[in-house]
Amino acid sequence: MWFRQDVRRAVRGAWLRAFVFVLLAMVFLAPPLSAWESPDALVIGGWILGGACLLTGPIYLLVKLHRILAPEVYIAVHRGGIRWRRDSEQRFLAWPQIRGFEALLDRPGLVVATDDGGTLVIAEEFVDVSSADLAALLSELHQKALLGLPIRPRVWPPS
Repeated sequence: MWFRQDVRRAVRGAWLRAFVFVLLAMVFLAPPLSAWESPDALVIGGWILGGACLLTGPIYLLVKLHRILAPEVYIAVHRGGIRWRRDSEQRFLAWPQIRGFEALLDRPGLVVATDDGGTLVIAEEFVDVSSADLAALLSELHQKALLGLPIRPRVWPPS
């Protein structure tokens, strides 16, 4: 079982900004392409600004989506423990090393307490699960793993 980072809000924002650039391009290109007589300065300015906005929208979208979707962020849960990964940084915690899971109160994320007194703070929002639900699920799976039971949640997704 694994949980991936929720990037839906950032993707929607990127699409909205790119859409605004294309709308601006239409606004700037309307006077030069209209049937009415326009001053030459307005036509040239409209072509320049409209063309710039028309090129900027898709380029902005591609660059922004690459920045949003490129990082590999996930929590993988399996028989041996949990693995957290963010790009090249990863950490594996075996079930016996873990003391407990708590949800962050002020923002989305988890705190994983370990036996050596350290903590692993995972300040990410995950798809279709709140931090509190994820902490409760991981606590349940932790207890099952320590008892040697199969690592499966009772009910998933939580209702």
